[in-house]
Amino acid sequence: EDVVALLQKALKEVGVNAKVVALINDTPGTMLAGAYTDPDVAVGLILGTGTNLCYAEEVQSSPKLQVARPFTKLPSVVTWNKAPYA
Repeated sequence: EDVVALLQKALKEVGVNAKVVALINDTPGTMLAGAYTDPDVAVGLILGTGTNLCYAEEVQSSPKLQVARPFTKLPSVVTWNKAPYA
């Protein structure tokens, strides 16, 4: 389902007057916020109960995305939840 539409509906149901235009995961958000102030930022990294890394993946490296697109890179998230020593 469309998570933006679900969030918009839930906000309306509890009387919150807001328009949701985007919903983003914390890791790509971290990478994009860093890149906004420093174009050389290459990854976003979240260290918490799990660990997430976001990087810009070349579209040509993704077999499922082999259609004409106006961009050459997409944010790609890698997640791992257990440290090797845990």
